[in-house]
Formats: sequence, C-alpha cells, structure tokens
Amino acid sequence: MWQVKLLSVLGLSFLNAILYRLGGEKGYNTKLRDLGVPLITTATFVVYSYPFFPLSIGMLLLHFGLLFASLTTYFKKKGEDAHWWNWLLCGIAYSLSALPITFILHNWIGFGLRTVILTGIVVAVSELSDNVWVEECSRGFIITATIPLLF
Repeated sequence: MWQVKLLSVLGLSFLNAILYRLGGEKGYNTKLRDLGVPLITTATFVVYSYPFFPLSIGMLLLHFGLLFASLTTYFKKKGEDAHWWNWLLCGIAYSLSALPITFILHNWIGFGLRTVILTGIVVAVSELSDNVWVEECSRGFIITATIPLLF
C-alpha cells in the first residue's frame, strides 16, 4: 500500500510542478498556479491519508485557502526583483499552510522537518538557478513531495 501512496504523491507532485510553472507562463492564467496547486496539494493529503482519514473537511479547506494565499504573493513590491528573503518568506508561507493539518496529525517534528526542507529548497533553487522552468517546477514539485513528512 505504501508503494501506491508514494507513486501517487510523486505523480501529483509532477502535476503540481507543471501547474506551478504554467501559472507563471505568459499566455496562461495565473489561476492554474493559484488554484491548481492548492487543489492538487489538498487532494494529496486525502490520497496519502487513505484509508485512515483523520482530516476534516474544514481543515482541508483551511489548508487550501492558506496555500492559495501564499501562492499569490512573492512578498515584494510589483516590478521589483525577488531576493533570497522573499523566497524565504514564500517557503515559510507554503509550509505554514499545512499548520491546520498538523494540529490534527500532531506530527510537529515532521512539520518542522518539512518546513526546513521545503523552505530551503525554495530559497536554494530560486537563488541558484537562472532557468525559470527549473525554479518554478521545483517549487511546485516540492510543495507536494514533502507532504509524507507530515504523517
């Protein structure tokens, strides 16, 4: 069963990578990222917790809303370049969106580990890569790929 869950998380992570990138691509609607990534990430929580489903609909909706909000900002003024501290805030915000889920699962060590890994990768890939495809696909992928750490 864990193999199916792992493959599901990987598949959904790749889907999130594509949605995150397309949401930033010229000619595509930003809602692909803003709504698509939270939808897929929230669905990943449901898939990963099946058949033992301790997550309430309210907590899943709260997670969806928080992730949506975190994806609509880079914590900078429009027209300015993003710096490492902007990416740090983005990574922290992406991580904090899972706080309602963590209150149910009580895995604070996993939450802390996910926060460090997710935020670190968001900052590192955004600062070290000059390829927008690598940057945005990586951010979209890691948001979902780190969900198993919360269980």
